[in-house]
Amino acid sequence: MQMLLSSQINTRHTQIEQVQPMVKSHRESSDFDQISSIPIEIGNPMFNQVLSMAFSPDGKWLAIAVSHGAICLYELDHSILVYTFKEGHQKAVYGVDFHPTKSWLASGGEDGLVCLWDISNKKLLYTFSGHSACVKSVVFHPNQKWLASGSHDGTVSIWDTENHKLIHHFQEVAKGEIWNILFNPKGEWLVGVNNDQIHVWN
Repeated sequence: MQMLLSSQINTRHTQIEQVQPMVKSHRESSDFDQISSIPIEIGNPMFNQVLSMAFSPDGKWLAIAVSHGAICLYELDHSILVYTFKEGHQKAVYGVDFHPTKSWLASGGEDGLVCLWDISNKKLLYTFSGHSACVKSVVFHPNQKWLASGSHDGTVSIWDTENHKLIHHFQEVAKGEIWNILFNPKGEWLVGVNNDQIHVWN
C-alpha cells in the first residue's frame, strides 16, 4: 500500500514538471487578460452575496442573483448595471436562467417561488408557485415553452411559460434536496442532482 502511494506521488510530480512550462507559456501570451470587474453595490453589503449567475444567449447581458432577493442585470459591453429586479422574491434568489430565444429571464428563490421576467420591458411577467421549499435551480427547455425548476423539497416541476400552467410535477424524486437541474442541448433529457444521486428523465 505504501509503495503504491509513493509510486503515484512520484508520477504526479513528473507530470506537474512537464505541464509547468506550458502553463508559463500561456501566461506570457496573455490570452486570458481580465477585461473588467463588476462591483455589487446594492442595499446592505452584508446581504449582497452572489448566489447564481447566467449569461444571455447573445452574450449581451449578465444576470446576477443575490442573497437579499434581487436580480441585477448588467450590460457587459460597458460593465454597467442596467436594472435591478426587486419585486418578485422576498428572500434569497438561488437560480437564474435566460430563455434561449426570447427576452425572458427565470429565477428561483428561497421563498419557493419561480419568477418569469421580461428584461426588455423590465417587468415581472408571472410568478409560479407550487414548491414547499427553496428553489435552487431553474432552466428553460432549449426549443419548447417549458421551464423546469428543482427544489429543496425533493421535487422537480415543469411549467408552461405561455399558458402559465403546471405541466408536470415529479413528486419526491429524491430523498434529499434537488441542487441543480439541466436539459441536454436537444431537450430530450432532463437531469437533476441531489446529495448522492443523479436523476434522468426522458
